[in-house]
Amino acid sequence: MNIQTKIYGENQIIIASQDFERLIEIARKVVPVEIEETDFDSRDLMKLSEMSGALDFLHDDDEDVYTADDLKVRYK
Repeated sequence: MNIQTKIYGENQIIIASQDFERLIEIARKVVPVEIEETDFDSRDLMKLSEMSGALDFLHDDDEDVYTADDLKVRYK
């Protein structure tokens, strides 16, 4: 069995839901397993988006299309 994971924080990983279900199925053959679901808080979501690379394009110089000359109002 091949399971792809992504490290998330110090003691958590992200895996595909079908891989998770398969692992639970295997574990239940040995011991009773209860799943406790919790909601993500905003820090979790920020960390997830940071680690996913979804915003990496913002580091690209080609994305820096606006200059100070484009400002309509200047705030001090």
